[in-house]
Amino acid sequence: ADELIACLGSDTVIYLEGDTFDLTSALAYGGMYSENCYWTQNYDGYGLVLIGVDNLKVIGAEGRPNIETMPRSADVLSFRYCSRVTLENLVLGHVTGAGSCTGDVISFMGCEACTVSNCGLYGCGVNGVNAFGSVDLHVNDSEIYECSMYAAIISDCAGTEFNNVTIRDCGSNTIETQRCHVRFSGTTYYSPDYTPKDETWYGYYDEYGYYNEIDADD
Repeated sequence: ADELIACLGSDTVIYLEGDTFDLTSALAYGGMYSENCYWTQNYDGYGLVLIGVDNLKVIGAEGRPNIETMPRSADVLSFRYCSRVTLENLVLGHVTGAGSCTGDVISFMGCEACTVSNCGLYGCGVNGVNAFGSVDLHVNDSEIYECSMYAAIISDCAGTEFNNVTIRDCGSNTIETQRCHVRFSGTTYYSPDYTPKDETWYGYYDEYGYYNEIDADD
């Protein structure tokens, strides 16, 4: 896992070969900080966060390598203010065992043009995908299963699409939306609190994840 973590960064293509990459077992676990990568502390361990990464591809070899983590309160992979990130032909989830999760499998905050393709996202993660304030997120040809709450929760996002995605055995086999709409296999679903203004993007998200509104006439 150390070699994988060390390679994560902008303008990078990583081809993974192997069976399992346990982030918890990395020598850098909980202690490495770099320009684009750091660990966030949770009550039962650390979660890996990538920040400000542009143009990263992580592609699994045949057989779909597994990227996993032990802490139930940590996201397996968290992306913040990243763009053009692709995860392809991978399986991601928390190490199986007794207990419940409060972390997600993959989370996106303030990201743009990210793609999850031909991946398996499994629980006990709370949600397979948790996206907030992100644009053009695509999940294609993938399976989300055994998550304890939703398959995905999408909040304040635009251009989110799920294409040919199988959802099964989650707490709720649904995609929860808040103040946005999502296209699932060609059908558009609007959240109950959606308004057309949610798609006009008169504003921006700052580095802390807060939405700052701009007057439409500016």
